Amino acid sequence: MSYIQVRLDGLASKALRKGKDLVQTVGVINADRGINDSQGTIYKSAITKVCGFSYFTLEIRSDNAAFRNIYAKDALAAIRKVAKERNVKVEFEKIGEDAPLERLDGKIQDCIGGACREAGASSVRMPSGAGHDAAVVAKQKHSDGKTIPVGMIFIPCRAGKSHAKEEFATNAAITKGANVLALTLLRLASN
Repeated sequence: MSYIQVRLDGLASKALRKGKDLVQTVGVINADRGINDSQGTIYKSAITKVCGFSYFTLEIRSDNAAFRNIYAKDALAAIRKVAKERNVKVEFEKIGEDAPLERLDGKIQDCIGGACREAGASSVRMPSGAGHDAAVVAKQKHSDGKTIPVGMIFIPCRAGKSHAKEEFATNAAITKGANVLALTLLRLASN
């Protein structure tokens, strides 16, 4: 399994060097073959032997659906190649697949940018391939059939870590983010 993960890391690094928007996460790593206990039981494993079964999850995110789909095929091909090289059997199970939100609403982004300048906050337009609520809302439609416009405001976290137990944002960053949100809503309401 580690050979596969190293190969996937190399594949992701190559895509990132080409400037592609990509987040690849190897999440669950285990070998419990259906045993789901709090002790983390490993299937037929011991310190002195290699387990005959293991699995991991692979999440691939990008703000570009076409690139993500091609990359996913390349990742599966890389896994199959390592499995053949190591003489192991691999099986795949797709857990889920949602189309990414490729673009946020330009008008909302402009309002957020203006609100940042007014609040004295720095800003960077950036993609987010994550399945935020904004991505779900953006796929909904008004009664006239148009999609709902969305934008997102991120605030800085210590060491850039978010969605982790180490996540921490200062009161000043939270306050500035709330001010940017309020100013954005005022701008949107007055347009």
